[in-house]
Amino acid sequence: MRLSKKQLSSLLCIVGFSLIVVGWGGTWGRAYGQTAGPTPTPGEVINPISVTKAVNPSTGQPDDLLTFSIQIRNNDSSPQTNVVFNDRILDFLEIVSVSSTKGTASFSGQEARVEIGTLEPGETVTVTIVVRIRSTAQGGDSGVNVASITADSGSAGTGTVVSNPVAISVGQSPPTGLPNTGSLSQPNPGLIGSGLVLFVLGISALFKARQPVKP
Repeated sequence: MRLSKKQLSSLLCIVGFSLIVVGWGGTWGRAYGQTAGPTPTPGEVINPISVTKAVNPSTGQPDDLLTFSIQIRNNDSSPQTNVVFNDRILDFLEIVSVSSTKGTASFSGQEARVEIGTLEPGETVTVTIVVRIRSTAQGGDSGVNVASITADSGSAGTGTVVSNPVAISVGQSPPTGLPNTGSLSQPNPGLIGSGLVLFVLGISALFKARQPVKP
């Protein structure tokens, strides 16, 4: 089927506009060829206990101090009994101290431990671990640290809950995660230019098609 001049000019406008949108990395550009960005998660949560972990700072030089902060919360309506916190610290770090807002804290070698006991409904316990980067650590040493919680009762039954991982490195920024592929792409000048040309041609043809024909 042969297109009329009006239909052809409209098609040029649509194609041109589409190329401009794709070239700028707009919504159409994300719909074709890009995936949605990952949903950020503050930490792995396994009900009824949630554990989130952070470190400040996350990078340093030999003999620098780093502080881990771990939040342990009972999200259930029932108490959790015999709650025990364990954390094996990376080998290039040395534990300086372990403290907790509840329970008995201790450490031996690379192992930090807190016997919390009973965690009441809605109760949050904060564990703080201060570590020192060993003097023997080398620039580029890095690793991911994860803590764990065990409990004997409550609606969860016996089980282990792990915290979100935190990355630590020596003498450099911590390793980054996968890129957020849902972010906008960089503008493509070629596509934008081609789209503008087609769009202008379409508008011009559409304008001429609407002009009255002189007798």
